[in-house]
Amino acid sequence: MSSSDFRFSPRPNKAHTIEWREWGDTAFEQAKADGKPVLLSISAVWCHWCHVMDETSYSDDEVIDRINQHFVPIRVDNDRRPDINARYNQGGWPTTAFLTAEGEILAGATYLPAERMRGVLDQVRDYYSTSASEIAQKVAEIRARREAAAPRSSESTQPDETLVTATIESIRSAYDPTYGGLGNEPKFPHPEAFNLLLDQYVRTGDLSLLHMVTNTLDQMRSRGIWDKVEGAFFRYSTTKDWEIPHFEKMLEGEAGLLRNYLYAYRVTGEASYLDTARGMMAYLNRTLFDQERSFFYGSQDADEHYFAQPKEERAKLQAPFVDPTLYVNWNAQMVSSYLEAAWTMDDPAPLEQALKVLEFLWETCRDRDGGMLHYYDGEAKVSGLLTDQVAVALALLDAHDATGDRSHLERALTLAQAILQGYPDADASGFFDLKNEHDTLGNLQFRTKNIDENAAAAEVFKRLERLLGEQAFGELSASAMASFADGPQHYGYFASGFARTYLRTSLEPLEAHIVGDPALLATRALLWGTLRLKQLAKVVMVLDPSDEDELGEFGYPPTPAPAVYVCYSGTCSAPVQTLEHLAAAAESSTAPFRALS
Repeated sequence: MSSSDFRFSPRPNKAHTIEWREWGDTAFEQAKADGKPVLLSISAVWCHWCHVMDETSYSDDEVIDRINQHFVPIRVDNDRRPDINARYNQGGWPTTAFLTAEGEILAGATYLPAERMRGVLDQVRDYYSTSASEIAQKVAEIRARREAAAPRSSESTQPDETLVTATIESIRSAYDPTYGGLGNEPKFPHPEAFNLLLDQYVRTGDLSLLHMVTNTLDQMRSRGIWDKVEGAFFRYSTTKDWEIPHFEKMLEGEAGLLRNYLYAYRVTGEASYLDTARGMMAYLNRTLFDQERSFFYGSQDADEHYFAQPKEERAKLQAPFVDPTLYVNWNAQMVSSYLEAAWTMDDPAPLEQALKVLEFLWETCRDRDGGMLHYYDGEAKVSGLLTDQVAVALALLDAHDATGDRSHLERALTLAQAILQGYPDADASGFFDLKNEHDTLGNLQFRTKNIDENAAAAEVFKRLERLLGEQAFGELSASAMASFADGPQHYGYFASGFARTYLRTSLEPLEAHIVGDPALLATRALLWGTLRLKQLAKVVMVLDPSDEDELGEFGYPPTPAPAVYVCYSGTCSAPVQTLEHLAAAAESSTAPFRALS
């Protein structure tokens, strides 16, 4: 791979004169043959300090000479290889890690200024060349500790209600009552935490939970982390009052925050939340969407000077670099957000856009085994990551909910089978982040479990169980939940997504069977009205009145149509044909059971 294939700071630099290699056997075999340590640089196109390091340390002639003479340098893009980042990140970006020829970590840091970098390079070079036996002993100790820490049994404990309450308490403890959000500076948005609070508010009516959400969303929208000229949110704030942001914009972050504001609008009816969501989507469609091929780009670079300018001055400047790469998991997350926008706003435009993205992912970004690849830059690349399988499966299930089109359900089932075949922990519970047949170079040989990916897998399998009635899927969902039953103890509010999945998969669902032609607007109106119902757990299906077999399975007549049959705990309502009566039918169906709980 030539240096032109790597991505460096868009500003002048000499980082390309370092003889970078891609991650792979060739680079590590060269390190072994030459007796040199590996310098692993994990960078990102949106990362400000990565660019600074390209412009300073990696442009310093002495640093360049030292690296090229005494190291085998490997450069990895964080977004393209999250599996490598998960195993080698040293606390942020850029990551500067020094490895043995077998891929074990010798030392590491994040940003190193040029003078410090020179000293570190000399120290690592000298140590590696004179301490082979000591290094071998330390590597053996590391591997022994890793082996001892590996799970040995099939112990599995199912989470219970304390998972939700403990996670919410960790959110309360970290909550900033003045400026909203969690923690101090730097302050990051935490969309899953606030969606969990909204869920629990809807369930309990606890106004303190709603206040934490609305205060946070109001503060973020009114301060510097919100781009008041172009819309959308910057990645995080360097100050606790949200005023001084890091200026990169990330597709993944926008997807989560878009759902926050849509959900807050549904709960409160506050128009400003809907306005914020629309502003985010206008930015996304204008700046991060490929209109010809129908997919979202990954990010927009930080540029303090550009984003500090008022609208009329920004128009004279070149906009910051946009990463034109399609990341499958992030696109799938945005598909789910746009689908939610469609039925929240009662607007078909986001639906149509989301379905086009989903079709591009399905037709272009799958591997030979039917699973999803990770990114596309003219060609789809990197297979075997659980994050892509679960994100696309959830997007397909969301598309099934929003359209009633069973083809999305069938595709979700295909991915569920791929997950089942490639990722389960046969000795314990849950799912690994890498497929069985995966790259075993360096620390990639050690598969790990990710709490958010297991939460997503649990949701996929629970929703499939509810839609298809297959108990085996429910058991797989329970296995994923068991893998992190003690989530709050170890993760605090970072377990929010997992706790939210537990809440929604543990509640008995409201079932809504809609008899109607899915192509009719009247059917879609009832379908989207059902999705807007406040009940947290819902199963929504559209039954074509012309399909006698399908209707016979549920025992419904073909008329009236379109009509909704609202079912809960084995009892179904009379057919409902208007949105005005839909909420009342759902409320009356669930009220007797709430009174008994």
